[in-house]
Amino acid sequence: MKWKWRILTEENAIWSSLLKHRYSHPEAKMFVNDTCGITTRDSIWWRDLMMINGCESSYGLTVSDLIYCRIHNGESTSFWFSKWVGDQNISEAYPELYAKACSPAMTVAEAGYREGSVWMWDVARWIIEPDEDDLMLLAMLSDQMQDFSPDNQGKDVFVWAKDESKGFSVKACGEEIRRFGMAADLHPGTLNRLTFMWKLNVPSKVAIFAWRLILDRLPTRDHLKSKGILIDDNVCCCAFCPHVLETSSHLFDDCVISDRIWRKISQWIGISGKLTTAELKNFSNHFEKIKAKDERLTVGVIWLAVLWNLWKVRNAIIFNGYIFNFDECYSSIILSSWKWFRTVNVSSSACNYHYWNILPLSCLQG
Repeated sequence: MKWKWRILTEENAIWSSLLKHRYSHPEAKMFVNDTCGITTRDSIWWRDLMMINGCESSYGLTVSDLIYCRIHNGESTSFWFSKWVGDQNISEAYPELYAKACSPAMTVAEAGYREGSVWMWDVARWIIEPDEDDLMLLAMLSDQMQDFSPDNQGKDVFVWAKDESKGFSVKACGEEIRRFGMAADLHPGTLNRLTFMWKLNVPSKVAIFAWRLILDRLPTRDHLKSKGILIDDNVCCCAFCPHVLETSSHLFDDCVISDRIWRKISQWIGISGKLTTAELKNFSNHFEKIKAKDERLTVGVIWLAVLWNLWKVRNAIIFNGYIFNFDECYSSIILSSWKWFRTVNVSSSACNYHYWNILPLSCLQG
């Protein structure tokens, strides 16, 4: 969210000019909850930023819930996803129209044109093949938007909706997310697990993966079966061990392959006196058992490295026909956890791969 706010408000920064040249109207795209515009040519950072939009939407709290747009030239505001007319964004207020949207990433400026000094909305640009019901909804929407037409008097302004006087801060954003979580009836234990997970220094895509895992929203085969995407029971089994339905708890905990990985990792970390293998598997529920903060966060990074690599191997088996190799998986966990650890401990003299491979927690003493 911090980067989204910076993209929306720091238009004079050099990096902002680069984003505008590369991605065209990056401000409007901060609100878009449709990932169809992501391409393989986009940077990993940009793809992660855009994919977060969809995850926020599935969770129920979106950027438009936190940031309101005041229209001027309309070039930086998403027509469908920004909250700029009324109390809802248009995609939520008129879902029937959005289902036929010509372009989910359309800006307000692209939704019309200026004829002399008068702004004209061009409904033909909004949706594909409108029927009679759509035309009635378009007429209602056009009437609603008459007082919100672009005035061409400067650039669009973005306001922190929850407290306009104080504006955005990471603390305020975190409080709002936590408040929303409680309003969404999340169990206090789940909120505690999420709060700990977000403190871990891992790539954003890994953090999103862990967030979905904690909320039990990964596309595991049991979920795909419940949604009718998978029908045949024979393709719903665990990728590691046949004849067992794949669930999150089985894949990352009960499976004989993952259990073997966890036992090996537990021996490698060397904390058997503080944490059992079963507690390491569900570390977000037991992290308070590790009293030292640095040690707790380091074990958390390793915990996520195990989960992430098991998930990657699972996908490789399903989609690429990969044959599981225990040593390769174990080595990948050690390497990826070391890389993540290094990003915040780069100055540590003991933080080299040799020491990490032998006893990772010893690197905290360098």
